[in-house]
Amino acid sequence: YGHGDDLLAIDNPAQRIFIYRSDVLPEGAEVAAAPEAGRAESSPPRVREMELSFESDGLTLVGTLTLPEEGEGPFPAVLMIHGSGALDRDESAPGFPLDFFREVAHYLAQEGIASFRYDKRGVGKSEGDLSQTGMRDLVNDARAALKLLRSREEIDPHKIFVLGHSEGGILAPLLASEGGVAGVILVAAPARPLDQVLLEQTRRIAEAMGLPPQQVEAQVRQTRRFIEFVKATEGEEALSPEELKERFPWLTEEMLKAYKGLSLKWFREHFRHDPLRAVQFVRAPVLILQGEKDLQVAPYHAERLAEALREAGNDDVTLEILPDLNHLMRRHPEEPNIAYRHLDEPVDGRVLRLITDWVKEHLSP
Repeated sequence: YGHGDDLLAIDNPAQRIFIYRSDVLPEGAEVAAAPEAGRAESSPPRVREMELSFESDGLTLVGTLTLPEEGEGPFPAVLMIHGSGALDRDESAPGFPLDFFREVAHYLAQEGIASFRYDKRGVGKSEGDLSQTGMRDLVNDARAALKLLRSREEIDPHKIFVLGHSEGGILAPLLASEGGVAGVILVAAPARPLDQVLLEQTRRIAEAMGLPPQQVEAQVRQTRRFIEFVKATEGEEALSPEELKERFPWLTEEMLKAYKGLSLKWFREHFRHDPLRAVQFVRAPVLILQGEKDLQVAPYHAERLAEALREAGNDDVTLEILPDLNHLMRRHPEEPNIAYRHLDEPVDGRVLRLITDWVKEHLSP
């Protein structure tokens, strides 16, 4: 949000981030809810969809199986694993209509490829509480979704691919390392543990906002304090706004609201997880897609993942770094920033074509 050429605030509901300029808005800031644009719920031509439920850790999760309307099954399929935050099966959140998975699913179906996407725990129609959910719980959910997909008569169990976006790009290799998948698609996937990624994101976002060096370093120190605190916790699953304010007095009221229900377990498990080590156990073919203008996950992450895979002996690794593409797979001609202005535009066609063409190339008889 801005006025003229001045950036005033950044709101990212999916990842519970709200930042504003206190020098311009000393009394605080909030974003008033606006009516969301209507979205066509019907499937496009040559696509049919059905809602399915499955069990994971005693919870019922719900998703959408998308199938080609034409052709004889069983079909090859792609399982989609979300990025971080309270995201639904389309990878959207209230006020944040990313719809990445929905667009990919429909494009794949029109090209003869099925897919499955599901609501996260505690989101949409899925049971559970995301604030009590750790990284390993999310892996369990993805594993259960994969089991469901393999059981469907419409799907060829030997031709299932796993696609992970952002955090999903950390989880997908864990499934693939267990075997039984035809390939892995990593989209904007981090190559470093989350604590290192958070420090990097803090610095890059602050610099992109044009903050002076001393303010950039102050924000990095604050992030480091939070990371050190989380690493020292045991067993606590969430912090109340009061506890957060006591521990981190610089947090604004808006940030306290955003962090309500914070899952410390999720952070701790990600802090201990090294994505580069995990991909070394992936033997299936891998496609890595990365946006050149991604401010949250810099392009070098994709390069490191590809290098680690090849050094581990995987000789079927495809790396594509796409110009003018941001973290949300939209064309972004501006300088890298987190003030996404292109969600009203469709997912970049290059991404849809690369995913589809790569899957088709890896459909061995």
